[in-house]
Amino acid sequence: SPEAGSYHDIYMYAILGIAAGLASVIYLKYTSATSHFIRKKILSNRIPQWLVMLIVGLLVGVSGFFFKDIFGIGYSGINNILAGKLIWKVVLILFVLKFLLVPLVLNSGGFGGMFAPSLFMGACLGYLFSFSANNLLGFELDPTTYILVGMGAMLGGINTIPITAILIIFEMTQEYSFILPLMLAVIVSTTIS
Repeated sequence: SPEAGSYHDIYMYAILGIAAGLASVIYLKYTSATSHFIRKKILSNRIPQWLVMLIVGLLVGVSGFFFKDIFGIGYSGINNILAGKLIWKVVLILFVLKFLLVPLVLNSGGFGGMFAPSLFMGACLGYLFSFSANNLLGFELDPTTYILVGMGAMLGGINTIPITAILIIFEMTQEYSFILPLMLAVIVSTTIS
């Protein structure tokens, strides 16, 4: 079960919220730029949409050949991150791939949304944050808690749904011990985005 840790370290959740908020802003700007580029530069130049979808599909396929957790909704990848089955380098690559590929898929005509990808990227961000703090700065943060809080912070930041993000993560865990850190990170992230 997730362990929130000492309240002396609660500022770490605010820092995670800032990181998630900044990542959310960059993601939203990238999504907007991708949409503009595909619609105005590619499709308006009479390049058929099926060709754009084919190229993006090949990018996703090649990425998934090497990192299968990038496929689908992402819940299996989140479970692998929570279970500690992936090393930090793979989690970083998964974060970058999901960050770059989801807007390309959506804007090229693919099917999907931003709900599950924001949870996936949040899980990656929370894991990388706790891993970095523990191994570079000597903290003893519980990765599970930071993964869950990161999921809520990215969900709230990308979709600007702070109350929903808090309630969804809480409902997933039924754990009262980290509700305050979760609220802090989600509110900070959503405020920034």
